[in-house]
Amino acid sequence: MSVWGTRRATRWASEASEQEYWLSYSDLMAGLLMVFALLLLTALAHYGQLVEEAGNVAATRTKIIAVLDSLMTADSSGITVDPITGAVKFPDGVLFAEGESTLQPEGREQLRKFADAYFGVLLGNEAVRRELKAIVIEGHTNDNASYEYNLDLSQRRAFSVMTYLLQNVPQYERELKTYVTANGRSFSSPIICTSEEVYDYPCEPGTVDKVKSRRIEILFRLKDEELIERIRQLLLVRS
Repeated sequence: MSVWGTRRATRWASEASEQEYWLSYSDLMAGLLMVFALLLLTALAHYGQLVEEAGNVAATRTKIIAVLDSLMTADSSGITVDPITGAVKFPDGVLFAEGESTLQPEGREQLRKFADAYFGVLLGNEAVRRELKAIVIEGHTNDNASYEYNLDLSQRRAFSVMTYLLQNVPQYERELKTYVTANGRSFSSPIICTSEEVYDYPCEPGTVDKVKSRRIEILFRLKDEELIERIRQLLLVRS
């Protein structure tokens, strides 16, 4: 074979090899794109399901808060329901004297009436109970004295409330032992005085409300609430 023929054969072999390489590379990229597309479709379907589930949980929370708010308002005992979190707040001085962790007689009566209505909503309804994760009793104090002193006091108050409920709501005793916990928060979550509210005691705007910060809060948590928050944050980022 002539030199020219040898060079031409070599070039053809090189071009054929290069063409085969690019065909293989294209097939590989097409395969990867197909895999990514399938993964994306799966993720979108899963995301849509999570959004739907989160919407159901959020709707359940809204309904529970509306019912609790109507019950507490009708009771006219001064107990309030946070419209966002659903936390029930007992007014200052109803359950405990300042610095004490023993329930007062008036507090016991208020707590008994509250328990009948509150646990009737959360534990007396099977559909709601299926969505329920926990019921938390939180003790809160103002910032008088040290953090450690108030932590001990708030824990003892929360425990007193839980003990009373376990002993005086026999129809839900088993459910209470399943769902209820008690926590002391010391003064880590104070209520702050504002200029929009009128007080009948000293309360400078921007300072700790010494009266309202002393409180017991009882709140419920539903399953997958963390999921709701993650999806909410994701939606806010994308909007």
